[in-house]
Amino acid sequence: MVRMRVLNVFLILMIFSMGLIALIPEKAEATATIITTPAELQAINNDVTGSYELGNDIDMTGVEDFVPIGYDGVDAFTGSFDGKGYVISNLTIDAIDLRNNHSIGDGAAGLFAFVDTGVVIQNVILTNATIIGDWVAGGIVAWVYDSIVGNYTIYRCSVSGSISATGSIWSRSVMRQAVFVAGGILGTSWGLNGASTFTIQECYSTATITGSEPDGSVTRWYPGTYYLGGLIGQIDTSYLNTVIIKDCYSTGNIIDASSEPEDSASMGGFIGWMQVAQFSSITITNCYSTGSVPTTGLPLYCGGFIGQIDYDYENAVMTFSSCYWDTETSNWDTWGNPYLRNGGAYGTLIGAPTGKTTAEMQTQSTFTGWDFTTIWGIDSGGYPYLRWTIPEAPISSSSDFPVTRSLTMILPVVLVSLLILGSIRMALGGQMDVVMLILMGITALLVIVGADVIAGMIAGW
Repeated sequence: MVRMRVLNVFLILMIFSMGLIALIPEKAEATATIITTPAELQAINNDVTGSYELGNDIDMTGVEDFVPIGYDGVDAFTGSFDGKGYVISNLTIDAIDLRNNHSIGDGAAGLFAFVDTGVVIQNVILTNATIIGDWVAGGIVAWVYDSIVGNYTIYRCSVSGSISATGSIWSRSVMRQAVFVAGGILGTSWGLNGASTFTIQECYSTATITGSEPDGSVTRWYPGTYYLGGLIGQIDTSYLNTVIIKDCYSTGNIIDASSEPEDSASMGGFIGWMQVAQFSSITITNCYSTGSVPTTGLPLYCGGFIGQIDYDYENAVMTFSSCYWDTETSNWDTWGNPYLRNGGAYGTLIGAPTGKTTAEMQTQSTFTGWDFTTIWGIDSGGYPYLRWTIPEAPISSSSDFPVTRSLTMILPVVLVSLLILGSIRMALGGQMDVVMLILMGITALLVIVGADVIAGMIAGW
């Protein structure tokens, strides 16, 4: 009898050990550098290939001459940055001053000026930001580009404040050209390499987007170089690119402060200008915009959702799925302007954004196919919002709850262990005590669930 009890205790300890070993998370291969101060945020420029996380909110009030991360385009940011949902407030970047008075950068402005292959930026919240760029400005990223083929991700980021580009003048024969690109989350993706995938998901901007010409005489704007969008200024693909924009929105107004707006290219509530190159695709799903777009002194191309789309290339595919804009607040009844450079002989346009009144935009049934359980929320008299922005309405999954995970993982372990225990008892001449087995099973279950909770605490639950 004593030997049986000792054996029972031994087997329970074995079950406990198996559960603990299986459930304690493996140590991450690379440990992120924790950023807690403005100085540490600035110091990321010392290693633009690293992995970084915010450890708390950071107030940038009083921080002058902040240099965008990856500012020179040569050492673009290629690492990872996880804001962890903390807030970077009152960030001010004046890239024109940095270039002209400090010989830093080329005028690109954003928390990240240039990002390159493999970058992942997520959970970044900028509030009350003031971003001033020369030729390109974006709240999170000014310019995404490729040096080699790779993937890019901007996920669950938001921006409030103001984003502006004042233009860079250069001469083309007898004309002078001004280049402006500005967007709430992203300035431009011009220069993506073949077979790259660029994803922007669950992001939003409420920032005001402004474009104006720089100091100096401009005898004539060169058409097609001035792009302003509430979320993105310009999306430009190359051969074999894939761009995915999903579950995003913008509410900021577009302001055209140029002196000759009739020649200033493209502006849209969501995106200013897009080009879908041959054998490439852009897919925009479950997105909306509400910001106002100028209707007087019109630029070449304006629209409630997008200024212009250039997709008339071989096997180019532009897809809109369940996208909307507010026709009343935007001042526009048309969504945008397709540009058929080859007379429509190539390229495919699938779907189109749908214009709705303000009342319709504040009604859940308007948004066909949207996930209002885990991704979106909507309140009476309001527009849809992303649930990740509301602490009281967290997005849950099975991995968020240790006990749920324990039950699915350890029940097989318990059952197999009980079978082994019964077999050993019988082999030693004992009897199958059903009550004892049940009690031991319950005990083992509780022990391993406890081990899982401890493992969860170690992992940071």
